[in-house]
Amino acid sequence: MPRSNGYEDDDKITLLTKAPVFAGLSPPIIQRLAAQAVFEEHPSSSMLFSQSEVPRALYVLLRGQVGFSAATPDGKFAIVDVVSPPEAFPLASCLTNTPLLGGIKVLAAARLLRIPAAELRDLSRVDAEFGMAMISRLSQMNRSLYVSVRDMKVRSAAQRLGSYIVALAREQGYPKQIRLPMSKQFLASQLGTTPENLSRCFAGLRAHGIETSGSNIHIRDATRLAAFIAPSDDESH
Repeated sequence: MPRSNGYEDDDKITLLTKAPVFAGLSPPIIQRLAAQAVFEEHPSSSMLFSQSEVPRALYVLLRGQVGFSAATPDGKFAIVDVVSPPEAFPLASCLTNTPLLGGIKVLAAARLLRIPAAELRDLSRVDAEFGMAMISRLSQMNRSLYVSVRDMKVRSAAQRLGSYIVALAREQGYPKQIRLPMSKQFLASQLGTTPENLSRCFAGLRAHGIETSGSNIHIRDATRLAAFIAPSDDESH
């Protein structure tokens, strides 16, 4: 069961402004959201939403990891996407009040802010600033989805892994050592390959400027890696 924590609205305001979906919104809107938000903590492996469920709340992930899952033909579940802090989810279903296409599961013990979905829909109807912010975020998400689907079609698994590493380095501020934020099993699912093939991809990237040690990655030749992954003008994922 989730555990709620008593924090002041000022704490919630600070955390909400760090979420990309709410970045840049005016203080009155953030304050209204903070007044409705509740802190929750969920253990690893707990289900937040089931497949086909209509979500009653939007979550802002503050700590931990959450995965979107889909049923496989043999009755098992595969992780198709991984959410990391400070992302919010599931935005589209909350705004449209429609069922989820897959389940949402906690992969690593998570601390979240829970905001009623009905509050988001009410704000979208009465506040143009908030409505435009939601449209903008959905557009960004759709663009990122297109890039992912395109990469599945035109890039090899090794190229997709290289592209992911470059994006991760950018997110982490180009450190000397990049750390994978998820297990290689989950990363394989996100990249549309198997754990076994992912291991082969990591080995193959050594010839293109990558060194690995467990979950740590070092880009020793960024130019060679960039040439291998053949980046387009829009590396937005």
